[in-house]
Amino acid sequence: MSSTPSLRRFVCLYALTTRQQITHIPSRFRYIAGPILQQQQSRSAMAKARVRPSRTSFEQPHFTAADIPDLAFWTAEARVPIVPAGEVSAAECHDACRRYVALALEHKPGWRQRALVTTSNSISSDDRAAMIKEGDKIPLFSLHYAAVILLGGAGVAIGTHAMHSGVLLGYPPAILCMTRMALKRGQLQHPQFEPTKEALQRLVASSSSSSTPSTSAKSSAKKPGHRGSTSASKQTITDDGSPDLYIPDTLTAMGLAHAKHGTTSGDDRALRFFGLASLAASAGTAPWEWRASAALGQAAIHEKRGERERARLILGAAVRERDTPDLCYAYARLLDEGDPERWRMMVRAAVNGVLEAAREVGRDEWRRLQEIEEAEAAAAAAKEEGGGEVRGLSERQKYEARFLADEWLAIAAAGDKGVA
Repeated sequence: MSSTPSLRRFVCLYALTTRQQITHIPSRFRYIAGPILQQQQSRSAMAKARVRPSRTSFEQPHFTAADIPDLAFWTAEARVPIVPAGEVSAAECHDACRRYVALALEHKPGWRQRALVTTSNSISSDDRAAMIKEGDKIPLFSLHYAAVILLGGAGVAIGTHAMHSGVLLGYPPAILCMTRMALKRGQLQHPQFEPTKEALQRLVASSSSSSTPSTSAKSSAKKPGHRGSTSASKQTITDDGSPDLYIPDTLTAMGLAHAKHGTTSGDDRALRFFGLASLAASAGTAPWEWRASAALGQAAIHEKRGERERARLILGAAVRERDTPDLCYAYARLLDEGDPERWRMMVRAAVNGVLEAAREVGRDEWRRLQEIEEAEAAAAAAKEEGGGEVRGLSERQKYEARFLADEWLAIAAAGDKGVA
């Protein structure tokens, strides 16, 4: 049997390795290579058919009913800490998702305005579930929780579409979640996020017109959490979606948006909004769930301006309140290497998944070990000249120190490659 590859295999290999389009095939070979040319032409046509992102990109349903996770998925995901106990049930999320997908695929004019509603704070989870089952309305409260869970990876297309619907209807939790997504991707100025940016601006205007958030809203509002932020922090939401309860977070989001411009004027506006958010939170009538993000944004601006000590004070105060991994790492970076607090903060951030912190801890472990070995060598040399006793680490302790250092560096490297 000949070891020479067939022409078909040769043409396939050529097409795969060079990724070049085959434009000319001798007539005597077309009966063999013809299908390959057709496949390449089809791929070329598909590439040309790709549509650039637009302000309506998120309105198109890039999913089918087959993409809806089954009830077992919701049972596993719709629980603490993602969903506070008794807030929404797995069946409620499942039914809201099924009903929403059916309406989105049907896509009748005005379907969002007719089917998606806010509900009173007094309504129970059972009442919301019954409302969905009857096919009448879908509470945005239930749908938002379902979307947050789906954005964890099981149904990003459905989750994003549902969040965008909340944005179009002016639902504050959805606006903040989509803003967070846009900021994380660096795409708030992109066409597909234009509705989000406009909704955020309207929410800020509404916040500015509210001199004092409603005290009654504070006492009666439900405060479940979701994982719609880049730092996995919780975001308070309420059944009725009252903007008053989101004033500090709304102002913080606008500050982060201005900080993304990277200009002096943008930084000035960002600091002003962060200050307004702090004032609104100090009134005590609205939670400030984006407190950590505000502190990180403020500190980054001050550090960029050479005001390192001011940045350190801001992060130190925020760490004492929130203690999130990103805050711990940012604060540790600004502490002196000899400060014991730096090591504690860095380790706390590393064990909670901050890759740069893991890399720093690994390097610190190696530096510490090298310093000890150098001190031992100096002491041994001194002993030979009549010095005192040599004290240091045992071989086992050295092995453990090397092992820990290597492990931290390996974790950081794996995370860089997307393995961890």
